[in-house]
Amino acid sequence: MVLAQAAERTSRIGLGVSVVVPKFQHVADTASSTATLHAMAPGRVTVVVGAGFSSSALLGGKGSPWASVETFITQLRGLLRGETIDLNGDKIALLHSPASGISTPIDVPIWTAAHGPKGFAVANRVADGVITNPTHGDDRVPFEGPYSFSYYGTVLDDGETLDDEAVIERVGPTAALALHLSLIHI
Repeated sequence: MVLAQAAERTSRIGLGVSVVVPKFQHVADTASSTATLHAMAPGRVTVVVGAGFSSSALLGGKGSPWASVETFITQLRGLLRGETIDLNGDKIALLHSPASGISTPIDVPIWTAAHGPKGFAVANRVADGVITNPTHGDDRVPFEGPYSFSYYGTVLDDGETLDDEAVIERVGPTAALALHLSLIHI
């Protein structure tokens, strides 16, 4: 809903969700939402799909297997092209009619949030781009297409220190996850 509001109020910024996690989101819902957003803001939509390691870790679980991420991206592309796909033995397709303002095929970039060899391998097979985090290593990003780095942190206001309550509130959740995952190098 927020992306739809942003689409209505802007004309140039890129729009999308980073990261769609297959175990938390149904591929048909993602395709329908993507189709609707694309109709509102053609040429400005990008979808990022990933294993959901961080969101799953925050919930005490594990991310989606990379094979399911690859399948999700392949199915999402099929639905956006207007194809009928097989989903667990059922045949599904988008049911939008041209009267709805949505018609297929819909061409939006689908990126992958990848940080390790399995994620980059999936990206190289099925993704248009990669978003990654440089805290996962100093090696060159093993992807030949476009990529972006995601950082977390905050900018300190004049007079703020690292232990100020407002600073801790702004970065606490990501810092806690990084400490939990041993990503902070001290």
